[in-house]
Amino acid sequence: MKAKETNKDTLQIRIDKDTKKQNTENIKINGIRFYNCNNHFFNKVNNEQTIPFTVTADGFYSDYNEKMLMKSIKQAKEGKVIVKTLEELEELENE
Repeated sequence: MKAKETNKDTLQIRIDKDTKKQNTENIKINGIRFYNCNNHFFNKVNNEQTIPFTVTADGFYSDYNEKMLMKSIKQAKEGKVIVKTLEELEELENE
């Protein structure tokens, strides 16, 4: 017997287990099953021709932070590392 043909495609994602659990619970409150959320999202994008939430940049990925991270990596590779305990850092902060 031939398998029923559908006009559907498969979308596979990886998601943190805790995030999925929290989302599943929150989505269920709204009467939607977790696995149907993607369809709701994509339908909303198609109907409104926009992303249905505000997208903001994460400040962590700023040019400044990237520059400082690369500088820190370079210093570590050159052996220019200073090790301090948390207590020592707190003392420096309070000076």
